[in-house]
Amino acid sequence: MLYIKIIIFLITVFIVLFLLVFQMICKGEKEEIKENKMKIFSAFGAAIILALAPTVVLGFILFLLFGSTSFLNEMFSLHISKSQLAFIAIAFLIYFFTIDSIIEFIISYILGKHMFNLFLLLFLRILFLYPICLFFHLEQFSSLIIAFVISLITFLIEIVNFFKNK
Repeated sequence: MLYIKIIIFLITVFIVLFLLVFQMICKGEKEEIKENKMKIFSAFGAAIILALAPTVVLGFILFLLFGSTSFLNEMFSLHISKSQLAFIAIAFLIYFFTIDSIIEFIISYILGKHMFNLFLLLFLRILFLYPICLFFHLEQFSSLIIAFVISLITFLIEIVNFFKNK
C-alpha cells in the first residue's frame, strides 16, 4: 500500500514536470508549431523525456532512502511504521537537496576541499537528521540510529568520491 503512495507521488511529480516542460517547449517553438502542426508531437515526446529523467532520479533516490531506513528498521527492531518511514525518506530527500547542499558549499568555500570537511559534514548531518526524525515522532534512540547510519552511508559515499577524484 505504501509503495502505491510513493508511485502516485512520483506520477504526480512527472505530470507536473511534463506540463511545465511542455509549456516551456511550446512557448519557445511557438512559430514552428504554427507552421508545422506535426512539430507538436516532437514537442510532446521531448517533454515526456525531459520530465521522465528527473522523475526517475527522484524515484531512485526516494526508494534508496526508503529502503535504507526500512533496512535499519528491521535490523535494529525500531518498530517504525511504513508511513513514518516514507515521510522520513521524503524529508531526508528534501534535506539532502536543499540544506545539505548549501552547507556543503559553504564549508568547501570557507575551508577548501579537505578530508576534514567530510568529517565535519558527517557530524552536521547527524545533527540535522536527528531532529527530522524526532519531528516525525520517533523515539530518541530510533532517531539517533537512523540519523547516524544515514549520515554514515553518505559519508562513506563521499569518502569514495574524494579519493576517486584525488
